[in-house]
Amino acid sequence: MRQGRPPAFLARFSTRLRSSTPWQIILGTLLCIHLLRNALLLLGLNPPEPMARVYSRNFYRASWIFTATDAGFWTAMNIRPIWARHFFSCLFSIYFLVFADQADEVSRKYRATLTVEQIRTSMERGRNPIIRFLNILERPSMGLVRKICLPRSNPHLAPITLYLFHPGPPSTLVHTVELVLNFPGGGFVSMSPDCHDDCLRQSAKLSGKTIVSVDYGKAPEYPFPWALEECFEAYTQIIASNGACLGMNMEGSEPLRVIFFGDSAGGNLASGVMLKIIEDPGKIRHPSGLVLVYPCLDFRISAWMSEESSTVLRTESSLELPGLLEAKDHMAHNSPLALIPDTVSRWRGRRSLSLSERVEGTARKWMDGENQAPRRDPGRVGTRLMMSSRTSYISDRILPSELMRSMAILYIGPNHRPDFEKNYLLSPIVAPDHLLAQFPPIYLLCGEKDPFVDDSVVFAGRMRAAKAKRSYSRPASSAQEGGELGGKGDEVHLQLIKGISHGFFTMLPILPEAKGALRITAGWMKALLHKGEGGAGESPGPGASDQQAHDDWIKTAVLPEHRLMERRRVAVTHPYSANMDPSTIVGLASHPNLDPAEKIINDGEVTLPSPGHVTTDGGVGDSGENGENGVLFEV
Repeated sequence: MRQGRPPAFLARFSTRLRSSTPWQIILGTLLCIHLLRNALLLLGLNPPEPMARVYSRNFYRASWIFTATDAGFWTAMNIRPIWARHFFSCLFSIYFLVFADQADEVSRKYRATLTVEQIRTSMERGRNPIIRFLNILERPSMGLVRKICLPRSNPHLAPITLYLFHPGPPSTLVHTVELVLNFPGGGFVSMSPDCHDDCLRQSAKLSGKTIVSVDYGKAPEYPFPWALEECFEAYTQIIASNGACLGMNMEGSEPLRVIFFGDSAGGNLASGVMLKIIEDPGKIRHPSGLVLVYPCLDFRISAWMSEESSTVLRTESSLELPGLLEAKDHMAHNSPLALIPDTVSRWRGRRSLSLSERVEGTARKWMDGENQAPRRDPGRVGTRLMMSSRTSYISDRILPSELMRSMAILYIGPNHRPDFEKNYLLSPIVAPDHLLAQFPPIYLLCGEKDPFVDDSVVFAGRMRAAKAKRSYSRPASSAQEGGELGGKGDEVHLQLIKGISHGFFTMLPILPEAKGALRITAGWMKALLHKGEGGAGESPGPGASDQQAHDDWIKTAVLPEHRLMERRRVAVTHPYSANMDPSTIVGLASHPNLDPAEKIINDGEVTLPSPGHVTTDGGVGDSGENGENGVLFEV
């Protein structure tokens, strides 16, 4: 090769390029770049997507659509004017649907320091007029949709806003005596009833019942317990007027029958309102039942620091490490997850209000600190070690850990330090047995892969245990009278849907399992209100016309409760089962998978006949397969 001459292969390549047009060169260059960027994928060496095999195929596709819309809406959230923001939100979402990996990366970066505005932009995507127009075919018409304002007992407080959905002709509302009172989800931070419009309309249509949804105040402007007090007062006013404040039951010939329906954060509020009703000295009439869908019932997150540790941190930070205390002061920032000051914009130099400043003047009456009681250290009961669902599904695509932490910080607010082991209005799962025993019939529905699935399973198990213990401890004559604990009033039902996670009621247009789940809950509503009327009860489910299709869906999509733990076994102690009192074994007596012949009654308590049924470490001996009889100890 002569000096100054290129290698032979470069000379041949240059000759070929001379014969190519510019657009061919550009297209070829882009193709080469794309092949290089996806070389591992083409060779089958790319790392596996962690949730691809966890979710069902339908839910996995739906989760990618939600991730793409999150990335698109967050990218466009600062565009002005608002009509352009709506348009580009959808345009960017379509772009991220095509480039799904890029959508995942964009979403990951935004979630690292979520702000209130970002949470609301993501979760309230249904308010986009383009999306609302596309969902019009999925939205059934109602005979009457009305917005109602109930004045508060305190005249200085804003009225409570309710949304009424009546499926029948408007003239029939005055004769209606059955009501579904809905507490909508949204992480206590976002999503008013109008964001659940499709779900509420379809529920009203399928059940044939009037639904009233409460638009409670959202955090951080209205932290705990503002929303709980609003929902409780809404129920008491409805019961006190026998429905007249809603334009229902105007004849007043019979009492209004009410059931509670709540999803996610709304399930927490529905349970909290029920506990307040039980404790109320005025003996408010109880609802006929509760329907809870993927409820959040437990705020006992291990990341919370104890009071002792917080005191030490304040002392040390004030002397030598002031930045450490600043990082722990979540409410002094714009994002509850920020570790450095973020109230001043880097680009414009403008200062935004901190989370603490947002609260000022809005909810002072409800933010008194709680007296701290010494934390009880119960004796540990040996159990089979398992990882909690919040940790197992920490990478959940719909409810990631960053979103859960943000919502918990925002809802509790700056002036509360609740005792998570005892505050059952915040964490209904820790309610004492004597309160759980007084709950009306309850139905719980949750996805098998939901980070909150343990909440549903443990809550159902504790309630079964409490009801069984109280039922067997009552005199026989009292038990035969019926009452709040007699007969079918003690029913606790739990169903889990295979391969799906959180928030499936917001995926009705794109997730077939969500439509089947909605039919289940509509059947439960009809069953509970029929029981409240004094009927013998009816099996939950849809009407006879589509009963076969519903039964087929149940066989393929619904996971029996006792099979849950066979699909998730990890060697880490669950925070609840480790502290379970041994007396809760009584709950196994009312578990549907335990043969009645195996129950033994001793001094008002129910035990299992031999150590072969439940081993000392919570496992199952020869009499059970895969822990079916011991499911309450596994969760």
